[in-house]
Amino acid sequence: MASVPPWQTTSSSLARNGGGSPGGRSRIDRAARFVDDVGFALLFPKAGVELPSLWRATTDRTPSEGEGDWGPDMDRVWRWKDELPRRGLAWYGEFVR
Repeated sequence: MASVPPWQTTSSSLARNGGGSPGGRSRIDRAARFVDDVGFALLFPKAGVELPSLWRATTDRTPSEGEGDWGPDMDRVWRWKDELPRRGLAWYGEFVR
């Protein structure tokens, strides 16, 4: 039986529990913890690249579903790309293969 990468088992985990979680931890803190737990994460999934993404940890939808529909999930993840580095919780750059 093939093992499932840990980031594929956490789908939607960052979107649960409203704006925060027990103990006062916010979504941005949980996003930082997710990146720390998996070691490296893309902002959005990329076809042909098997790496964790903050998008997949936030929602089960694909980014192209409802194209042109900038909903709460998209807004949240897009803010994280700036906010995580600003707070020193993660670094970002372009994925080069």
